[in-house]
Amino acid sequence: MVRAPAVAGQFYAGTKPELVKQLNACFKSKIGPGVLAKAPTKKFPMVVAGVAPHAGFTYSGPVAAHLYNVIKYSQQAKTYIIIGPNHTGQGSPISISGADSWATPLGQVKLNSQIAQDLVDETGIIDIEEISHLYEHSIEVQLPFLQHVNKAKFDIVPICMMRQDIQTAQELGQAIARVCEKKKVTVIASSDLTHYEPQKQAEKKDTEAIKAIEQLNPFAFNQAITKTPSSICGPGPIITAMSYARRMGAQAGHLLKYATSGDVTGEKTKIVGYASLLFE
Repeated sequence: MVRAPAVAGQFYAGTKPELVKQLNACFKSKIGPGVLAKAPTKKFPMVVAGVAPHAGFTYSGPVAAHLYNVIKYSQQAKTYIIIGPNHTGQGSPISISGADSWATPLGQVKLNSQIAQDLVDETGIIDIEEISHLYEHSIEVQLPFLQHVNKAKFDIVPICMMRQDIQTAQELGQAIARVCEKKKVTVIASSDLTHYEPQKQAEKKDTEAIKAIEQLNPFAFNQAITKTPSSICGPGPIITAMSYARRMGAQAGHLLKYATSGDVTGEKTKIVGYASLLFE
């Protein structure tokens, strides 16, 4: 079974030529990382985990490109575990797609069914089902970036989280670490930050949350987003990635880029915040 793209032609271009053009534009954007004229002679270590936004490529693509630019010039994983929030409200509290592969205009990516089943067995809190994933965009929009920067074939484990409390997220992150301890795995948390607030107000909230992420402190992050009303849509995936990274020996998080939709459109009264972060 192939999971067809749900938001191609909406969140990103619907044909291969246009999508490649759009991805290149994300990297070359004034908000993007740029494109190195020459690859480094020595690759960097494999990325343990990271955070990337998931809005339409026009808005958040240049910020997401910062994480994928690092992945491009690093030792690349065999498997990417992509964890996104459940925006649709459909399906199980936590689910892994039951499809054999996921498709985008750039081709198909296989699922790692063995890691998926191992995580189900290890946690007891994950279902394998497709309803959560049918129309969810948060995981799908990461795939074109991975396809664009990876030199070799890779597979994925897409995890959709409706249940995002800190205890569940930490349990999931630690379970991924136990299952994948000796595997070439990179975990990607898909999340946007503050939604539909004035730019200065959003920046203040997002700065505090990002500081906690950089400290690899799930409790400080959870406190930052609960003491005042927070509209960060993927706190569970972020905490899961932090917990996994800590278990795998990461010492800190590093902010690669922060920007908002207002930096793209010029409209700063109701913005959405985006950040790319790397756990190293």
